[in-house]
Amino acid sequence: MTSCAFCALAASKEGLVYEDGALIALMHPKPASPGHMVVLPKEHVPVFELLPPPVAGKLLGLANRLAGAAFEALPGLGGTNLVVQSGPAAGQETPHAAVHVIPRREADGLAFEPPRHQLPDDAMAAIEEGLRTAVEDLAKGPEQKPEPAPKKAEEPVEKKPERKGDDEHGWAKRQLRRMP
Repeated sequence: MTSCAFCALAASKEGLVYEDGALIALMHPKPASPGHMVVLPKEHVPVFELLPPPVAGKLLGLANRLAGAAFEALPGLGGTNLVVQSGPAAGQETPHAAVHVIPRREADGLAFEPPRHQLPDDAMAAIEEGLRTAVEDLAKGPEQKPEPAPKKAEEPVEKKPERKGDDEHGWAKRQLRRMP
C-alpha cells in the first residue's frame, strides 16, 4: 500500500477522466468546485520541479485540454484555474506533482488572488539578478554544459573554480532539499 494519496487515487482509477502511458486525470476527491480535476504523472514525483521537462510539458498540455473540455461539459462555466502547488509553502498537501484544473463560475466564493506587495527598487533588482543567474544555470542543464573552447597551446588555460552543486546532479540535489 502506498503512502501517497495521489498514487493511491491513480491506482484505484476512481473518477478517471483521462489516461495514457505517462499521465492520468481524475476527479478530485475533495473538489474546490464541481468538475475539479487533478492531472498527475503516473510515476511518483514529489514536486513539480523534479518532473522531466517533456513530462511537465505533457502535463500542462493535458491540463489545458481538460480546461477546454470543462467549458464543453459544464454549462455556465465562466473560467478555469490551472493550479500547481509545489512544496508546502505553496499549499501542496500531497507530495505528488500535479496540476489542478478548477472550473470557475462568477461569484463562486473561491479566492485565488494573492495580495500584492510593492518591493523597493534595490530589492527587486537583486531578486531579478538572482533569477536571471538561476535561469541561465538551468538553461545549461547538467547534460548541456558547454565545454570551453580549446585554447591555443601557448595560452595558459585558466581553470575556473567550480561552484558548490555544479556537478551533474547539483540541480536535482537542490530541488530535493525543497521536497515536502
